[in-house]
Amino acid sequence: MANILTACFVAVAAHGRATRADGKTPYVMHPLSVANRVSAYTNDDNVIMAAILHDVVEDTNMTVKTLRHIFNDTVADLVEELTVPKRVKRKKKYVLAKKFSPMARLIKLNDALDNLIDLDTANWPDEKKAEYRKYLDALIKKLNSV
Repeated sequence: MANILTACFVAVAAHGRATRADGKTPYVMHPLSVANRVSAYTNDDNVIMAAILHDVVEDTNMTVKTLRHIFNDTVADLVEELTVPKRVKRKKKYVLAKKFSPMARLIKLNDALDNLIDLDTANWPDEKKAEYRKYLDALIKKLNSV
C-alpha cells in the first residue's frame, strides 16, 4: 500500500526540474508545503497524500488512472476534484465557481495560501501579481465562506 513517502517520490518524479514562478525554487516544494499546512488540520494520510499530489495531473503527464493504481480511490478522487481540466480556458473563473468537498476545500485553501505567500518572489510584472492576488483573495474568501 502506498504511503506519504511514496506520494513525495511520485510528486518529485512528476514535477521533475520544474520551478516556481521565482525561477529558482523547485516546484515540488509547493505541494510539500501545502501538505505540511494540511497536516496541521488532519492526520488522514489520504488527504495529506492528495495535498502532495494536488498538481500532478494538472501540471504533468500523470493521470488520475495512474494515481488510482498507485494509491487508492480516495487520493485519486481528491486530486481529480482539485484538477482543472485542460479543456477549460478560464482556469481562474472555473476554480472560483467550483464547489469543493470539505477535504478538497482544505487542500485548495492551503494551496491558495501558499501561492499568496510566494507571490512576492514571482518573476512577474506587478500587474500580473496584482491580478493574481485579487484572484487568490477571492478564492480564499469563497473557500472560507462555505
